[in-house]
Amino acid sequence: MYLIMGLHHMTSIVTNQENIPDVVFIRSMEPFHGVELMRQRRNYFGKDLRNLTKGPGRLSQALGLNVSHHGFNIFSENSFMSL
Repeated sequence: MYLIMGLHHMTSIVTNQENIPDVVFIRSMEPFHGVELMRQRRNYFGKDLRNLTKGPGRLSQALGLNVSHHGFNIFSENSFMSL
């Protein structure tokens, strides 16, 4: 996680071993689960769900991700991804 232009949180996932800077930058996603919570986080209640998570800043906001998640291991026992 990092902040760009002091405004938008960007989401990326490290895809290699520690100290090898390979990452996947997540730009958007199609929302299926948790749509109502994403709507609340973004204050977006339009019909077109693509606008809910289109673009890296919107995506991070919809998922509730910010710089406090920097370094978070999505494969750890405590990860929300392991549910």
